[in-house]
Amino acid sequence: MRGADCRNEEPDVSRSLGLRSLARDTRPRVASFLRLEVDNVRVDHRPIGMKLRTHDVTLVGENVTLRPLTEDDWGLLLPWNNDPDVLHYTEGDDVSGYGLAQVQQIYRTVSQNAYCFIAETDHAAIGECWLQEMNVERILQQYPNRACRRIDLMIGEKSYWGRGLGTQMIRLLTAFAFEHERADMVFGCGVADYNLASLRAFQKVGYAVAAKIEQAAGRKARYRWDLAIAASSNS
Repeated sequence: MRGADCRNEEPDVSRSLGLRSLARDTRPRVASFLRLEVDNVRVDHRPIGMKLRTHDVTLVGENVTLRPLTEDDWGLLLPWNNDPDVLHYTEGDDVSGYGLAQVQQIYRTVSQNAYCFIAETDHAAIGECWLQEMNVERILQQYPNRACRRIDLMIGEKSYWGRGLGTQMIRLLTAFAFEHERADMVFGCGVADYNLASLRAFQKVGYAVAAKIEQAAGRKARYRWDLAIAASSNS
């Protein structure tokens, strides 16, 4: 879980119901790529010059709207990805910030296998989120015949923390995963023990702890949780 909301803490290059408006036939087209495993996460390495994979899906909730992330949004993403309070919750150990090129590579890479969104409320951009094809090896091995997705999100505008907007973002993405992507399971991956707001937000939507993972001594977190919800429990 991102920020005081819902972005994961997996150490990968990529970074949870009122579903009113969905575009049709917008499933991601997955190109050929070199797939490597880093810290048990599958990482896609693609040309540096790639652009965001675009879509035309907008998800509208009670107090939050998720609109497509575009190449015009770097001015929003860069400050959020350099705010130490936000990074405390969104990143692993020893991350102090990202340059523009790093931010662009992260989001452009993720977007190749994800629907990426900017979250807005009161006509203001407050954060980002995405629904991504599962890339965590331990989950892929545990559920080899399931269509699994993961949700990651950040509320970068700290004045909006604690208002339940992260929970609404999770609801929208979860509904989209089941109703449009026909996912079997959706996950919040690697939620850290110091990010209890993230844990609670996923649980409010119906996610349950699927795994509790002890971390190596000296790491920022002592434990991380994988949270999951299945299509049957969302019906």
